[in-house]
Amino acid sequence: MPLRRLWMVAVACLFACLGGMTPVARASISVTLFWTAPGDDGTIGAVKRYDVRWSTEPITEQNFASANALLRPPAPREAGNVQIATIGGLQEGRSYFFAVKAVDEAGNWSPISNVAVYTSAVVDVGGRPASLVFSAPYPNPARHGTRFLVQLPEPGPVRVDVFDLAGRRVRTLFDGHSDDLRAELTWDLRDGSGAPVPAGVYLVRGQLRGQSITRRALVVR
Repeated sequence: MPLRRLWMVAVACLFACLGGMTPVARASISVTLFWTAPGDDGTIGAVKRYDVRWSTEPITEQNFASANALLRPPAPREAGNVQIATIGGLQEGRSYFFAVKAVDEAGNWSPISNVAVYTSAVVDVGGRPASLVFSAPYPNPARHGTRFLVQLPEPGPVRVDVFDLAGRRVRTLFDGHSDDLRAELTWDLRDGSGAPVPAGVYLVRGQLRGQSITRRALVVR
């Protein structure tokens, strides 16, 4: 029986440190992945091993093998149990993508899991980002919808707009005060009237108190 697809979530931990004679913030970032163990025969038994990959570029079935590999993946547990893997040594201010596959005793590989994405922030000694963080969209290209991670150094007025390449505002995804320092925005690839946008490149701009970051999103139909 083919192995089923795994579903994974990522949780990041930031640790701020002080070093030297002058206090200097330095962040050590690790991401912990969680997924439910599949069986080697449907929902029975345990798989032979896992292949956990991470990259600064989106991971697909085609480029999975070229992504960075976790050298010591977790030992497989019986089907239905939670599996945990932690990847450390990640850099500030980067987007990271994570995926996992499993193989059974017969050599059958599961499909690639969902791709978990985390965008780390440059942090101050309090563990907050030092400035606005607005991640690259994922998935990108997008056919049905895409997501953005927004991280704020402090509560404040946030605005996120989508523009076409002619500079016309297509839709406002958020415009208001945010007390949440970390949030995920989803664009369903529709304009302000609710109609699906045509295929093409769109510019998505995040703003906070004079700070502005623009990302490109490619819509395919």
